[in-house]
Formats: sequence, structure tokens, C-alpha cells
Amino acid sequence: MKPLYLKMQAFGPFAGTEEVLFTELGENPLFLINGPTGAGKTSLLDGISYALYGETTGDRSGEQMRCDHADSSTETLLCFIFRLADKVYRIERLPTQTLAKLRGEGVTQRNASGSIWLLEEDAELAPQEWQRKLLVDKKIRELDEYVNQLIGLNAKQFRQVVVLPQGKFRELLTANSTQREEVFASLFQTQRYQLIEEGFRVKAKALQSQYSRVKEEISAIYLEAGITADATDESGDFIAREQQLAALLAAAEGPREAAEVEYKRLNQRYVEAARNLDRASELEKQFTRYEELLREKEALDKQKQAMAKLDKLLARGKNAAKIQPMWQRVADQRHALKRIERTQSEAVVAAKKAQTEHSQARKAYEKAQRKANELPELREQQGPLKRALIDAQKLQQARSEQALLDKRKQQAQESAQVSDAKLAEANIEYRAVEKAIDAQEALIVGQDNIAVKLAQLEPKIAQRQELSQHQEREKQLKTKQSSVQAEVDSARKQLQAAEREEKQLVRGWHLSQALLLSRDLADGEPCMVCGSLEHPALAHEQTNNTQVVEQETVEAAQANTGQQREILGNIEQKLLQLNTELSTEQKRIKALQVALGEAAEQDISALQQERDVLQRQAEANAQQKQELQQQKLRFREIRSELEELRKQQQFAQSALQSAAHAAEANTIRVQELERELPKDRRNSTQIEQKIAEINDVIASIEGELERARQTQEQAGQNVSSAEARLKQTQMQREELEANVVKADKAWLEALQASEFADAEAFTQAQLSAEEEQQYSMQVQEWQQSSQHNATLLAELSQAIEGKGRPALDTLNAELKALEENVSAALEKMQQLNNEYQTLQNIAQRLKAKEASSAELSERYQVLGTLADAVAGNNSQRLTLHRFVLSILLDDVLHEASVRLDKMSGGRYLLRRDLDVADKRSAAGLSLVVDDAYTGRTRPVNTLSGGESFMAALALALGLSDVVQSYAGGIRLETLFIDEGFGSLDEHALDAAIAVLAELRAHGRTIGIISHVRELKERLPDRIDVIRHQSGSSTQLVNQATVSGR
Repeated sequence: MKPLYLKMQAFGPFAGTEEVLFTELGENPLFLINGPTGAGKTSLLDGISYALYGETTGDRSGEQMRCDHADSSTETLLCFIFRLADKVYRIERLPTQTLAKLRGEGVTQRNASGSIWLLEEDAELAPQEWQRKLLVDKKIRELDEYVNQLIGLNAKQFRQVVVLPQGKFRELLTANSTQREEVFASLFQTQRYQLIEEGFRVKAKALQSQYSRVKEEISAIYLEAGITADATDESGDFIAREQQLAALLAAAEGPREAAEVEYKRLNQRYVEAARNLDRASELEKQFTRYEELLREKEALDKQKQAMAKLDKLLARGKNAAKIQPMWQRVADQRHALKRIERTQSEAVVAAKKAQTEHSQARKAYEKAQRKANELPELREQQGPLKRALIDAQKLQQARSEQALLDKRKQQAQESAQVSDAKLAEANIEYRAVEKAIDAQEALIVGQDNIAVKLAQLEPKIAQRQELSQHQEREKQLKTKQSSVQAEVDSARKQLQAAEREEKQLVRGWHLSQALLLSRDLADGEPCMVCGSLEHPALAHEQTNNTQVVEQETVEAAQANTGQQREILGNIEQKLLQLNTELSTEQKRIKALQVALGEAAEQDISALQQERDVLQRQAEANAQQKQELQQQKLRFREIRSELEELRKQQQFAQSALQSAAHAAEANTIRVQELERELPKDRRNSTQIEQKIAEINDVIASIEGELERARQTQEQAGQNVSSAEARLKQTQMQREELEANVVKADKAWLEALQASEFADAEAFTQAQLSAEEEQQYSMQVQEWQQSSQHNATLLAELSQAIEGKGRPALDTLNAELKALEENVSAALEKMQQLNNEYQTLQNIAQRLKAKEASSAELSERYQVLGTLADAVAGNNSQRLTLHRFVLSILLDDVLHEASVRLDKMSGGRYLLRRDLDVADKRSAAGLSLVVDDAYTGRTRPVNTLSGGESFMAALALALGLSDVVQSYAGGIRLETLFIDEGFGSLDEHALDAAIAVLAELRAHGRTIGIISHVRELKERLPDRIDVIRHQSGSSTQLVNQATVSGR
């Protein structure tokens, strides 16, 4: 990240707008930010830090950075343009601030906001004028996340590796391993190794949970068989349970087989009895059916005579059906002859009627023709009437226009009167509002200072409320501190007890081992411990009052001691964190008390009451001002209305004159038309009525003539049609009479040749289709039933011949008894089978679960070991992530030591501390220095102020080099150093400047903030911060030019 441009407005000591164009310092400059103490040199770094992160390099917030000399209407603004890789970004931030209102009086609270753009470079323009593309717009949270991701550092890390603030440059140097791990992980983007650690841990934990779950499932399966883990033998728990299960399977096998044999025996007897019952039931059905067939035969014999009669009727009906078509033809021909005779009579009547109507139509047409001779005379009468109608309509239109014009004249007079009245009323209201404005303005004078007092009181109340909150938080922390201190004391006592128990058990274990060794000692043989051939005081059981202590017990006690030590460490860390929070709260309380002064002791309610009084006064004042504004607005409105009303009055007078002239002109025209027309020709309605009457007469005559003509033509057509129809019906009648004679002759011949004596006998013998079908079906069904009955009787008679009827009740009772015995045997067999199958299923499930348990145990041996290794469960307490970072740190320390060696005159080198002083905490990233003068290694926090500054500077430069060299690393192309050079002697200062110059030659931008005179002489490129009574300003100085800012 390289700075290109910085703009600060009403920020820090800068009351106006200050712009710093870093590009004018040259490519990769080494420059000085110079100025007297308190001028605001650090504010440049605060501006860069706040623009990026919304935080300053110190403890002040953005609200506190607003310049006290700034105008109340000038907003505090930061604008920073920087290059990152091959892209240029512009970021702007505005902190929360109180500004004067743009309109009216009073102040307004402006919330914090910020935006970032991607810029398009243009060599012809300055960076602040480049085209830009918006990336984040006025969303603080989204902007913070975007900047953290873009830069790759959060605000705290930025202050540790890019900006070395005044008094905080030792933070990264003296940070503990955990803090340094967080910074390096962000810089080198090594989070993937933490994911690997987490992946191994999660998988190992999942395997362990799965293994435990399988073991629990195995125990649960044994419990299904009623086997618990309490039964043990020489082989152990699980072996004993397997033997119990095998014994249960063996014990269940015999009863299960016996029950199966008994069930098969009883079931066979049941099958035989069921077969006997089926055969007896079938024989009983045959006897019953034989009796039913005998009764059925008797009923069929009774129907035999009736069936013979029906058969005879069917035969006569068939013979009648043979001659029925000829009889039917005679009936059809006679019926057709009667129908045509009726038609012929109707045709004769229609022909006579048509001739009469034709004669009447001809006479009516001749009459209509005589009346049509009047039409020419009627049409001649219409001409004079139409000309008179035109003249009358002109007169009528003129009279209508006269009435309309008179009405318009009256409306114009009324409108002129209304305009005069409105103008008078508006003049009265205008004078009244003008007086009210004068009175209101006199009332408001002297109330402008209320808003100023209220604006000063609001922040004071907010600070007083914040003070109360921090004081309450201080009480809570003190209470919690006492509680945690009690926990520390209790944990320390538990640790001491665990250590005493561990010591006793270790001593007991040693005595136990001595007793075991003494049993194998013999005179003349060397001791395995000391090698002595003599053993004057052997350990004996009677002299050892303690019990035999196993090694597992000792290890458990040691583990318990470690666990208690870790618990104590965690609680102490918690107490340390509480103490830090309490100290922070107390500092905040003190700062607020200083800022509030006497108001810190005031009750919040009193301040709020004072604010409420001022607010009510301000609201009343605002209400009065609002009313005044409304009155002024109404005054302007009335003035506009007066001008409009005057225009309306002029328009109304003009309209009245125009209407009067038009009415007078039309009156003259009406009088002229009345002189020209007689009185009987002035009414257009009467003339139109006469014309309409003549038109009606003409239309009536013409319509009557046309209707008479059409009626005559239709009557002639009707006569021709009626005569043709009469002729046709005569021919059809003659033809049908001949057909009737022929049909009668054929019918009589067929009747004489049949068995019927006459036509009446033939009619009685006829059967309808329904009757014939019914009789035929009755006879056929009787014949089939009789034949079927005879066949079945013969078969059943042969089947039951020589057999007696069976005793079904006895057979049913025997079968029921056997059925109950079979059901009981089946139930017992199924129960024993289910129990045996359950045990078999349990055995199979156990076999599968045991195999799964063994597989999981084998997998955990590998994965668990790896998880412990990468999680830092080793002698160095070094995780995989820290191992990777330690390698990177070694590279950083190598580069840093090269520079520290130069700056310290060959005395100091930085290296990583490989010793683990406290096994409760992680290690691997701690720093120490090698002192060539003493030949010893010591912690970095033992360095003096000047030595710490050189070490911190060397570490920052080394970190910058290494991060740049790794692909994908954060780009650290800029370094700002705030003070620290004053603690260096001349030789060290020369060495430091030489190192920074070398770094500049490799493409770095270095900015130094200092008031040391020697630096001003040695660094020609600088930014001077000049202090004034009304604020500070900046001035850029380089070797060639001096540019005012």
C-alpha cells in the first residue's frame, strides 16, 4: 500500500482543508514529517488510519478528532487515495459530528459515514481528479469489512506493522506468542493450517464419539438378551458376556426342537380329522340335495298340462304370422286411401278461396291507383313552406342568441361585483397580516441564544450518562473481580492438595517398587539399583504401612495435578482480563470526569431538567418562528392574490363591456328580421308541422299503392298453386283405389288356404312378439328343468346307494378339540423360535459391532495421533499453525537481525525462543535477543528505550521484506515511524538512516515523524506541520520546490 494523496478537513489541529500530495515527494521517498511539539504531526497518521479503519493511531475517537477552531458549519472529512498492487483506491470517511444547520438556526447531529471507490488513472490529472467507480456507499460496517479484506490487516495490526505510533512501537516486538500469531496469520494468510488442525481435531473427535457410541450400542445389545457387564471371569468383561450369550443359545435349542416335533404330530392328527369331516359333510350335502330334487320333480310334473296348452298356442300363432303380412297390406292401403280423400277435399276448398282473394286484391289495387293521382299536387305545396321555414329558423336562432347574450351580460355583471368584493377583503387581510408580522418579530428578538445553550448541554448530558454507565460497569467488574479472586484462591488450594497427593503417591510407588525389587535380591548378587553385593536393610511388607501403588494411579494423579494447574491458569487469565477491563473503565471514568468538570458531580436528572426547560423554550421559540414564517408566507400569498384579483377585476370589466356590445348588436338584428316576416310565418314549429303532415299523406298513398300491388301478385300465385295441388290429389286417389282392390283379393285367397275359418279366428290366433317370446321361454325353461332334474336324480341315487347319513356333530367336536391343541403347540413353538431367533440376531449384530469397534480403534490410533501432533500436544506445545509461522518468523528474524546488527554496531541479533517456560500455554513465537557483549540471551523486554526502538524498527523492516517475498502475501510497501529517533545516539541514528535509505532503494516508502533537528538536516524531503493560533497547516518541502498547502 502506497499513499498518493491525503485530504483532512476540520480534523485534528487543521481548522480548514489540508491536502498532502505524496506523489510530489518522488518515487519511493524517504521523507520527514517535521514540526514543533503539539503542532499535529501525528494527526497525519491519524488521518490515514481513520480514513482506512475509522480509528486513530492513539486513544482518541473520531468525534474527539474534530478541530475546535473549525467553523460550526464545516464538516469533518478525511479523503485518502492509495495504490495497492496495480490498482488505485479512494476512501472517504466522516465521523459522527455536530454541525450548524444549513437552514435556520440550531445544530444537527450527523452520523458517521464512509465510501470507497476504484480510480481510473489519468496521467494528465491529479489523483483527486481521476474517474472513479463506487464500491461501497456510506455503509460503515460494510466499508470496514471491505478495507480489512483489501489491506489484509485490521486496525490494530496496521498500527503494529505499517504505522509505528508514538509510545506503541514496541507492541509487536514485546507481544506474546498468541498476539504475534494473530498478526502473522493475517499477514501470511496461513489460516489454512488452522483449518487443517481443526479438520484433524473434528475428525478425531468424531471417530472417538463414534467408537464410544459403538461400545454403548454393544452394551445395549447385550442388555436386550438380559446380559449385563457385571458378570466377569478370567477372560474379562466382553468374553464373559459372549459366553453367557452362547449358553443362552445352547439352552434355547432343545426346547425349541421338542416344541416343533410336538406341533407337527398334533397338526398331522388335525389334518386327518379335518379330511374326515370334509368327507362326511359332502355326503350330508348329497342326501340333502337328493331330497330337494325329489320335491322339484313333483312340482315340474304338475306343470306338464299347462305347458302343452302353451305349446299349442305357439303353433297357431306361428301359422297366423305366415299370412299376417297380406292382412296388414290391406289395412295399410285402405288407410292411405282415406288420407288422400281428405287431402282432395281440402284442395278443392283452398282453390275456391284463392280465386276469391285474387278478385278482391285486383279491385284494391285499382282503387289505390286512382288515389295516387293526387301526389303531384301535394309535392307542389311543399316548396313555399320550406322557404318560409328557413326564414323562421333564422329569426328563432337570433332570438335564442339574444337570450344567451343577455345571460352572459348578467353573469359578467355578477363576476365584476364578486371581483370587487374579493379585492376589498384581500386588502383588509393584507393590512392585518402585516401588523401581526411586526408584532411577532418584536416578540422573538433576544431568544437566539437558547439553541446555543442546548447544543452545549446535550453532549454534557451524553457524557454524564456515559460516566454513569462506566461507573456501573466498574461496580460490576469489582464484584466479578472479588468472585474470580475467590475462584483463584480455591483453585490454588485444590492445586496444592493435588500436588501433595501426587507427591505421596509417587513416594508410595517408589516404596512399592523397592519392595518388588527386594524379593529378587540374594546375598552375593548385585543390586539392580546401586550394584551393592550386600543388602543389609531389605524392604519388608510389615515395615511398609502404605498400600501397593500402581503406576496408573500415579499417572492419574499427575494428570489431575496438570488439570488443576491448567484450571488455575485459566482462572488467573480471567482475573488478569478483568483487572485490565477494570483499569480501562477507571481510565475512561477519569477522562470523563476531567471533561465534565463540575458537571461530573451533578445529578443527571438536574441536567436533564435544565435541558427540558431549554427544549421547551426552544420549542416555543421554534413554534413562534414557524408561525412567523407561516405569516410571512401568507403575507406573500396575499400580495400575490391581490395582484391576481386586480387582474381578475380588469378582466371582468372587459368581459362586461364585450357582452353588452354583443347583446345590443343582436337586438337590432332580431328587430330587422321581425319587420321582414309576417306574423304567421315567424313560427318555425307550425311550418315544420304542416310540411310533416303533407309528407305523411304522400307516404301513406305510396305505401298503400305498393301493398296493393304486392297483394295482387301473391293472390295470383296462390290460385295457380291451389289448382295444381287439386289435380295432383285426384291422380293419387285413383291409384290407391286400384291398390286396395288388389290387396283384398290376395288376402282372401291366403285366408281360405289357411287353417282359420274366418278373419275373426285369424285375429284371435295372432300373438304379439312379447307374448310369443314369453310363452316360448316358459316352455323351454320347463323342458330344460325337467331334463336337468332327471339327470341329477340318477347321479345322486347312484352316489348314496348303500350309505347311511353321517354324525356331523361328533366329528365337529373332535376337530375343535384338536384345533385348540394345535394352536397351543404352535404358539409355544413360535415363542421359542422367536426367542432363539432374537438371540441369533443379537449374536450377528454383536459380531458386526465388534468388527466396527475394532476398525474404529485402529483408525483412531492413526488419526488421533496426528490430531494430537498438529494440536500442539507435544513437549514444545507447538501446533501445526505455529510451526509454519515459526518458520516464517525465522525468515523475518533473519532479515531483521541483519538490520539490527548494523544499527546496534554488531551487538544484538533477534531470534526465536525455543524454550518452553510454561507448559500450560502455547509457545513457538516468542522473541529473545542475543547480546554479543555479554554472550547471553535475554528477553526483548529487557532492552532500553533506544535499543527497543532499533529492534522494533528492524523487526518491522524484516517483516516488510519477508511478507513481500511470499506470493499472495500482504503488500507492505509503506512504513510510518512516529518518534523514537530521539532516543538514539549519533552513531545509532546514522545506522538507522542508512538502513531506511537502503530500504527505500528497494522500492519502499518511508515516513518519519520527529522533531529531531539532525533528521531535518539529513532528510531534504519533508512535510512541515506549522502551528498557528487558529490551528495548524502543512507545507511540502523537497530538494527542488516548496509547495504551500
